[in-house]
Amino acid sequence: MKIRSFFTVLIILTTFAWLTGCTGGRNNGNEDDMVDTIRKDTLNIDSLEQLYGNNVMPLAADELFDDFFFNFAASGKLQRERICFPLKTYHNDKEQYLTEKQWTTNHFYLKQGYCTGIFSREQDEDIVNDTTVRQAAVQHIDLKTKKVENYHFVKLNGAWMLNSITNTDISNINNAEFIDFYAQFATDEAYQKKALHKPVETTVPDPDSDFGTITGTFYPEQWNNFKPSVMPTTDMYNVIYGTDGLTHKKSIVPNYNMLFVIRGIANGLTTTMKFTKKANQWQLISIAN
Repeated sequence: MKIRSFFTVLIILTTFAWLTGCTGGRNNGNEDDMVDTIRKDTLNIDSLEQLYGNNVMPLAADELFDDFFFNFAASGKLQRERICFPLKTYHNDKEQYLTEKQWTTNHFYLKQGYCTGIFSREQDEDIVNDTTVRQAAVQHIDLKTKKVENYHFVKLNGAWMLNSITNTDISNINNAEFIDFYAQFATDEAYQKKALHKPVETTVPDPDSDFGTITGTFYPEQWNNFKPSVMPTTDMYNVIYGTDGLTHKKSIVPNYNMLFVIRGIANGLTTTMKFTKKANQWQLISIAN
């Protein structure tokens, strides 16, 4: 890994887009080229619905949750095939049922073009590519009203199925304290600069190497040159993999290290922000693209 000056890193950083590819949509059918064309610039929901609405999802798409969920979010027809109706829904622990006729197609994070992930350790990010995962959840978090919709999925006989929805408050979910911090961090520039470690480490791809990276540092006054061009400020779609995705109970063990990953759908880049809690205050200690 090469270490370069702030100015060199800044020049290189400005040549890269910040957003990443959620791994969904890796369809093995003849429509691959068309999907790639749609996804190069932006996601047109009507085009995706037309493309996926009448097609049978390849079996391989069920191997990884992200691949399945891209197809699920794009197709109202597939949603009705992959939901356990009548669908259990919970509103602050009150159980209700939703029929197929009552279900409205939901395109989830396809509308905004990116999703997020929150991990406590860097190695936990690898779970995204783990084909043994049998439980997952997509959280729709309203950062303004502090309401959360948890869409719980399980893998049954090799096929991902939506089997329940839990509606609750942010205070009742894992990582609630960090999400409350992030909600202010994402919208308040002065607060952002106060929450920056001095200095912040930054990592970007090395233009001289296909797989190499270069690392540098910057200070709060340089934040505007390095912060992600887009961060969720009102609605967050957070993807959780594994058994933790099926609980809406606050974690008993406090976690003082968080990786906040922004993963886009229309391109192949990623932004990972690493936060740590020191002296009762969250701080951004590194950002990688």
